[in-house]
Amino acid sequence: MRRAAILSSTSWVDFEADACNPGALRTFSKDTTKAEAAKTEMMVEALERLVVARGIENSLDSPVGHELLRTVIAWESSTGRPRWDVPAGVATRQAIAAGLSGEFKNPESGKCESYIPFDTMNVVIPDVPGFVAPRHPKVVVGVFKGDSGVKRLRDQYYASSGNIPNAVLVYTRVRTMVIWNDYAVVAVNCPAEARGVRQLEQGGGGASYIFHRAEGEWRLLVIARTWG
Repeated sequence: MRRAAILSSTSWVDFEADACNPGALRTFSKDTTKAEAAKTEMMVEALERLVVARGIENSLDSPVGHELLRTVIAWESSTGRPRWDVPAGVATRQAIAAGLSGEFKNPESGKCESYIPFDTMNVVIPDVPGFVAPRHPKVVVGVFKGDSGVKRLRDQYYASSGNIPNAVLVYTRVRTMVIWNDYAVVAVNCPAEARGVRQLEQGGGGASYIFHRAEGEWRLLVIARTWG
């Protein structure tokens, strides 16, 4: 019922036609009054709480859990994007770029370039023992598990940039991932650390997402919230 209500409230943001792979953004501009907007917000929050409460004890070490991890890693590392969840029979759309990824058109070269030209994209995920990180033929994606993975990432970064005084380690950390039935809640943030040691106040922000599994894939139902 909540999913149907969210889908029925949807409108789409149209981006410039010549933008670099902008994807689509689901909004709720049909909520033309404060009361309607608050109702939609409460509905999204209620679904988010339900998924977390019912699924908090469920293991991620399962085929659908691994698939969700691959979906999130691909999205955050700009090697692939989820599609938006839509009602049955409706054409779906590709999501916008996530987090630190995304491209812009260089006015001098006319080519699409990354906003942040990473040599390596690093993602820290929950400690799921049986998960094997995907490999991409063109992009190096470092995947680290749990708190021990954060330490390993920092040590690795500091060892490679220890002589650079202003080096900043930026990575994506999957803080929350909970699956319940065909729904999932995922929360990520993008910390920035001076030389991989000292946390900086200004990072890359974060977001909370609700996914729905349909037609054999995890689809993005809604971006529940974002923060800077």
